[in-house]
Amino acid sequence: MGTPLQDVYDAFFIKTDGYIFTSKEALVFQYFKTALGYVKNTIIKDLTYTKDEDYSGEFNIVLGDNDIQLISLYMKQEHNRKLAAKFENIKQHIGTKDFDKLPNVSTEYKTALLALENIANEIYLYKQEFYTYAGV
Repeated sequence: MGTPLQDVYDAFFIKTDGYIFTSKEALVFQYFKTALGYVKNTIIKDLTYTKDEDYSGEFNIVLGDNDIQLISLYMKQEHNRKLAAKFENIKQHIGTKDFDKLPNVSTEYKTALLALENIANEIYLYKQEFYTYAGV
């Protein structure tokens, strides 16, 4: 019996405090699949999994806490990328000049970009400590 996918989902939910994912299981699963693509060269384990129709399931192997955390960090990155893209689309639609006149939206966009930058830095630093010279 491998690590339940729910363990990864829970680690992701904790990192996105305040955002409600109720009835968004398919979106969370897409974040999960995208994250696996990013970690495949860092986590040197078989990341094959099985899933049910309700997006629950498990990996074929037991993952370590560091593996789960890295996958969930990349899931958070994808979530932040989606939020930033929403504002980018608004900006392109109405134009930069008018977009900048919308104080709340402009501020939220800057916050989303900063969050995206912060998670990229967090992932980079986490990956630097992911393995030691002593071995995997």
